[in-house]
Amino acid sequence: NNGGGWLEVDVDPAVGRGVWLTNTLDISHPIGELAPDDNTTHYVVTTGPELFITQAADRATVKPNEVTTFILHVGNAAGRGSDGTLGHVIVTDTLPAGVTFMGAHWHGCVYCMPPQTLTGQQLVLDLDTLPSNWASDLEVVVRITTTAQAGDLFINQAIIASNDVADVDPIVTNNAST
Repeated sequence: NNGGGWLEVDVDPAVGRGVWLTNTLDISHPIGELAPDDNTTHYVVTTGPELFITQAADRATVKPNEVTTFILHVGNAAGRGSDGTLGHVIVTDTLPAGVTFMGAHWHGCVYCMPPQTLTGQQLVLDLDTLPSNWASDLEVVVRITTTAQAGDLFINQAIIASNDVADVDPIVTNNAST
């Protein structure tokens, strides 16, 4: 025997979503050991979805009246197949002052647009339900105002959340991006 092995645990359906589960494994040898400091390991999993969002821009500098794209990387990092979202996942993107919204679509498919509404500078995208272990990029295309000046900053802010209160996300620190 090479000492390897695996353990599969089924989580009781009564355990709610958004719960942290920690498995601790201790191993020892009855005769003793020379290096006992590495005999314990911990593995942590969560129940429910683990939504995330990050973003980038297609360029670092822009000129007046130029078109630029904010790339929103969104997804559900939950590792278990049963941890897709129950509700629709909503991305709320507050576009910076000084830009005009031109459109939003999935990366690589300008005709693939999630349902979206724009009120002022607030863009709301409905991504429907998200399965576990899923991620993709949304492209939000904007035009810079003709009155932009050198040194103007265009800071995009986006958040991701489910519209179902049963979708308890255990890690909320990665649910917003600027």
